[in-house]
Amino acid sequence: MKNAGYPYDPATKTGGYPFPVRYLVNAESLPSDTLAPLAMQQLSRIGIRMEIKSVSWPTYLAESGKRNAAQLGFASWVMDFPDPSDYFEPTLSSEAIQGEETRNLAFYSNPEFDRLLQEAHRELDPARRTALYRRCEEIVRADAPWSLGLYQRF
Repeated sequence: MKNAGYPYDPATKTGGYPFPVRYLVNAESLPSDTLAPLAMQQLSRIGIRMEIKSVSWPTYLAESGKRNAAQLGFASWVMDFPDPSDYFEPTLSSEAIQGEETRNLAFYSNPEFDRLLQEAHRELDPARRTALYRRCEEIVRADAPWSLGLYQRF
């Protein structure tokens, strides 16, 4: 926090980020309702105060899909079919950004990523296509539009 300009003293609990961070929770879903208090506890240790806003599923979808409506929250994505396009395009492409009800919840936009994604989408050579998606993966990893808190294996 000190390097970010918000020094925090855990002994006195003074300093830290001056504004509370709102965590949007779908009240009808596990694990979001159990992860929010855990995130609140962990973030408080470094001087970040969090407010949990628990809402219904329709409200969660409406608020999380609007720019600047949710600062933090839990989201997940399960592939509809086994292809990288099904993961990247609806959740991270600039084309997926809409005024409301977007699934690109980070409102992530990177022109190089978008260009490579379009190229990979049209590529017929499997090796070249894999290389393009690997580069997309590298870009997303470097830009870090999301913070992954948990991964569930089925």
